[in-house]
Amino acid sequence: MSIISSIANYGGKQPNNTAYVKQFVSSFGNFATWLYTTSSSPNIKTITPTDAMTDVLLQNDLIVLGSINMASDDSVKEYISNIDSSISDKLIELQPKQYSYASTPEETHYGFLEQDIETLFPDLVNDYQVKQGDPIIKVVNYIELIPLLLLKIQNMQKDIEQLKKK
Repeated sequence: MSIISSIANYGGKQPNNTAYVKQFVSSFGNFATWLYTTSSSPNIKTITPTDAMTDVLLQNDLIVLGSINMASDDSVKEYISNIDSSISDKLIELQPKQYSYASTPEETHYGFLEQDIETLFPDLVNDYQVKQGDPIIKVVNYIELIPLLLLKIQNMQKDIEQLKKK
């Protein structure tokens, strides 16, 4: 449902090329414009910000009954190289934490403190400001910890195999 829109209502006529562009008010004077499309082959429906540089903030849980996919094809990547095992060795220094968010103190969560991750893996930490005037907070890319964890497990498995041979 579009609260504010500069797009005409064509009342059932053939839509023009912007008929599926919707604007939603995120705060007074601050609009997020979304594009809803359906591709014909395969039949995939998408909704995405029209500005590819726009972040999407969900202030609650994200529940997905499908999969979350990230582009991983080598055609979209540059400067590909193996991860040096010394980088994954730093994982042991991370201190997992149990915590709750100030907004939902009754819910328990598990993770890390950004400050600990930033010290060891600064590329996994970014600054984020929810809206202008709010304080800037640090956010962590947990997904990119997965390759580091796998590399550490692989290295530990090699160590186990070597110990078994002795």
